[in-house]
Amino acid sequence: MEKCELEVTEESKIKMEAEEESVPELEKHLGKLLVVLELAGIPITEGRKGSKQGYILNLFKKLCFPIFLHLSCIYLLYERLSKGVLNYGIVIDTILPILPCIMWIMMRCQDSALKLFLADLSRATSTNFKSRNRSLSYTTNAAICFIFIYPFLLIGLRFAQENAVNVTEVFRILQEALFPNTMAIVYMAICYLLLQKLRFCKKMLQKRLDLTCITAVNMMKDYLNIIKCVENFESLLSSITFVILVHDLLIVTILIIDMFYFENFISFILYEALAEMLYVFFSLGIMSIFAGNVSSEIKAIKAVLSEKMFTQLDQGDVTNNEKHVNLLLRKDVCDLTVGKAIVFDRGFLLKALLVTLAEVILISSIIH
Repeated sequence: MEKCELEVTEESKIKMEAEEESVPELEKHLGKLLVVLELAGIPITEGRKGSKQGYILNLFKKLCFPIFLHLSCIYLLYERLSKGVLNYGIVIDTILPILPCIMWIMMRCQDSALKLFLADLSRATSTNFKSRNRSLSYTTNAAICFIFIYPFLLIGLRFAQENAVNVTEVFRILQEALFPNTMAIVYMAICYLLLQKLRFCKKMLQKRLDLTCITAVNMMKDYLNIIKCVENFESLLSSITFVILVHDLLIVTILIIDMFYFENFISFILYEALAEMLYVFFSLGIMSIFAGNVSSEIKAIKAVLSEKMFTQLDQGDVTNNEKHVNLLLRKDVCDLTVGKAIVFDRGFLLKALLVTLAEVILISSIIH
């Protein structure tokens, strides 16, 4: 009995190692995104044993950004709370530095689930996308570069309006820009990869699905695997998207309130405010478009399966595959959501804007 348990454990370890080795294959599609996650302290693969210098370097990479993130949060909280006054700006500025830390902790607590998801995604994409996905890879790398440029752009806009930039403001900008935007790019890149895979599945099912052939089962299994990836993606990142949404809407809220109640708004922070609001709504818009299209593609594939079932009933024996098609048709469509509360759809940005305006009205009524 003990021998059997040891064999199963050894087999599971070998399987886990094989899955982890398949994860780097995603670099063909996601560019350097996985490397950035590793640098952010989110382990994607287990580090292999090597030299002492290699171990120290690996440990430094894992701890450098998390230490900066949390110490920066503590410093910003101390700076805000030490002022001794309480107003809407202090409250929001107290909440904002905490949210990136919450995101990081949530991702770190799900590192095992993340590794398994990425391994499943790698297998699902490798079956059809043998070559490098150049457009997605280059776009993701460009977005990663922009993440590191964006904080310095905001600081430069402050200098352009002849504003003094102190240490606290630099830390605030870095805290609000780096990790939240990284997670937004992670969401968008993986979501678009899933969308591409679903579109490929729909194309293959339309052209080649023949329910009288045994090979139809393999095509439906391929589709089912990508549906499982979508469901795992939703369970893994749904809560993270909620924190991203709260973070972004708080930034827009404080900017709108400053616009109405800060006398020197135009001469001091107009350029920075416009840049931040444009970036927030652009990123949320892209997220909602990709996530909404994933659900639409699943519905379109179900329509294709239903059509194939009706058109091929009289062309031969489809009883072997009929039960598989019926199971897929009865399966609920997985809608990508924000915290399992708000569905990503065409009206998502409008809902987000209305929530922001409601916050502004509420805070304005409290102020006055």
